[in-house]
Order: sequence, then C-alpha cells, then structure tokens
Amino acid sequence: HRDLHSFPTRRSSDLVEQVFGRERIAQALAIADAIVICTSSEGSSHHLIDAAALAAMKPRALLVNVARGDLVDGAALIAALQAGRLGGAALDVTETEPLPPPSPLWGLPNVIISPHIAGGGSSGYPQQKALFGENLARLATGEPLLNVCRLPPVA
Repeated sequence: HRDLHSFPTRRSSDLVEQVFGRERIAQALAIADAIVICTSSEGSSHHLIDAAALAAMKPRALLVNVARGDLVDGAALIAALQAGRLGGAALDVTETEPLPPPSPLWGLPNVIISPHIAGGGSSGYPQQKALFGENLARLATGEPLLNVCRLPPVA
C-alpha cells in the first residue's frame, strides 16, 4: 500500500477545485453539493455547522458528519431537515450519543444514521490510513477504488 505521507501537503491540487479556510466557510457551504465534516472537535469548532451555516447551504445539499457530534447543532439540523431546507444528512455521530429513541432524526426519510464504530478492530488506524492512501493514489491515477459501496440512486 502507498503511504499517505508520500502525498505532498499543499493548499491546492488537481483533485480539488478550491480550498477554503474556516473564515470562508459560509462561501464554501453556499457552493457545495455535499459537505463532509471530518475535523477535530475543539472549543472553536463547537457547532461549526449551526443554523446560519445550514441556511448558507444549497437547499438540496447533503451534510455528512463522520467526525464529532458537537460540530453540528443538532436542533438546527433537525429544523433544517424537517423544513426541507437541506437535501439530507448522513450521520455517523450525533450531538447526543447514543441518539435517544425519541429523536426526530430516526424517522426522517432523508437521514442515514450509522454507528460510530469504524475505528474499531485490531488493526485500527494504520490499516485505515493505508487504505485511504491507496485509494487517494488510485483516484489520482484513475484506477478503480478499493472497498466501494454502491447505493441505489435516490428518486
């Protein structure tokens, strides 16, 4: 497997159209079809995606959170989903974990909830890092990706 460290760290790439700093998050949210949150949780990132951020997103945009639950304001997310101001959400984490049974998120048709257990197992992060590095290299060269999960098209 190719090592992730073999990829240079830089602000731009042929694989990325634009890079936005946190100070320009509203601008990035306004043009993105999908937002994938994969950042650490710290004081300044609490509710990084709040009601204002959700309002800045395209009405059909998708929000994916695979990081930490406190990065997204849960009440604001529920309100945006229920009002149809967001295309949908895929949540590996939620603000309250485990997600309580009465949460409206369980019944929304445009929400996918998965258990936050992907880091488990005896191989842990080194194996995930190697797979990510391999798939990033494959993406850059147009090779087929490993472990692709295909979902049926959404009507």
